[in-house]
Amino acid sequence: MINSRLLLLISAIAYTLPFVAPFHFWWLTFLFPSFLFLALHQNRLLWTDYLIWSLAISTVHLFPLGNAIIQMTSAPIYVQLLPTILLIMYVTLYPFGLLIGITTLFHRFKPTLFAKLLIWTVSLWLYLLTVDYALFWIFGRVEGYVFMNPLLPLTAVPSLLMLIHWLIMPFMLLLYCITTSMISWFLLRRSIANTMLLFLVIVVWIAPSLLIHSTQPPAWLNQVGHLPMILPETMPAERGSVLIAYEVQQLAMQHPDLRLVIMPESAWNGLPLNTITELPSLKDLSVSHVIIGSFSLQDQIHYNSLYWFKRGQRAGQFDKCHAVPFIERIPWGGQLLCTKLFFKKSDPICPTKKPRSPLIIDDSITLIPYICSELFMNNNIYDPASMHPILAACNDWWFGLSYFRQLMLMVDQLRAIQWNRPILYISFYYAQYIDPYGIIHPITTTTNDRFLK
Repeated sequence: MINSRLLLLISAIAYTLPFVAPFHFWWLTFLFPSFLFLALHQNRLLWTDYLIWSLAISTVHLFPLGNAIIQMTSAPIYVQLLPTILLIMYVTLYPFGLLIGITTLFHRFKPTLFAKLLIWTVSLWLYLLTVDYALFWIFGRVEGYVFMNPLLPLTAVPSLLMLIHWLIMPFMLLLYCITTSMISWFLLRRSIANTMLLFLVIVVWIAPSLLIHSTQPPAWLNQVGHLPMILPETMPAERGSVLIAYEVQQLAMQHPDLRLVIMPESAWNGLPLNTITELPSLKDLSVSHVIIGSFSLQDQIHYNSLYWFKRGQRAGQFDKCHAVPFIERIPWGGQLLCTKLFFKKSDPICPTKKPRSPLIIDDSITLIPYICSELFMNNNIYDPASMHPILAACNDWWFGLSYFRQLMLMVDQLRAIQWNRPILYISFYYAQYIDPYGIIHPITTTTNDRFLK
């Protein structure tokens, strides 16, 4: 019999490694609940073992977000670390409470193995629902943290997630929990019948992939360019306009069919573009449409925004309707002390309450703009009746860990499958068109130097 602490260690690795290296270890995501259950089943662990396990997996999953919080403030180091430490401690309570609660039930009622697996399956499902839908409720908005969803690494093999087209996310998570419990049952009670049951469950995951047909990206994709340029905050409007025009024209010389060039979220944060009605340098370009990630300032309130310029004239503005806790907003209404401590580099962002309108370039190109966390922190789509592609503009530049930037792209894959909608993902590191099957089509109309200054 394998040592309980070793099983606990293996389960922790199996719950974190697939997120760090998904293309090599995505399959481990099916094993972490099984090894965790085997450790619980032996009933030899202490509460400190559960605490260490919970703290370890929470730290690994939240470290990229905590690092981003640190990057957003110029406060003293102890102030920078405080939100991250508190966030990790808070999230640790959930898996720790899950393990303590299940152990208590097992010890008090001494259920059969089947009853144990039933309790475990339901408890794990409720935990994963909380993680994906409500983990951050304490910060003033009921929303989850998709970067701890064990289905996320499976986007490395998107065909495994095709059932989401018919099952909503909660039932997909339930299927995942049932599958992992079947693996546990097989490991503890090996028989021909259990082998057949496990094989049947595996077929349920694989069979929908047979319905995937070869897809081609839309013809207009070759007319969309990617300009991952960051403008210095001190750059004046006229000079910034000239620099953007130069880079757009250089891109157009390499790709003459371009009609639309997109810059990522927060590409030009030096001035509020809502105060500018035109960028004259963009008027005479061969590329008619340019989308720029910036911000707007209205009555001393900051909004995270995308701006659409048509022939140099501002044709549209799209404000973000979600703000990330601690990074873009201070939770609990702590505006006086916290704002001065955390937002010295940039001001907090106010979510807009305006309805999202489509971005209509012409009859062939209509996009629905989403800005960063509007996609990452939402399980529900804003416009379920629409079938137009989503433009997901993101700022992945301030995430220093390359694997987390890859995870951000994989979340877009998950959402494309989950919502059955194509997504045009534009960030500083990636420019990809993702079809409703989660298949990625890279955008080749991009600059060679990905960080122009």
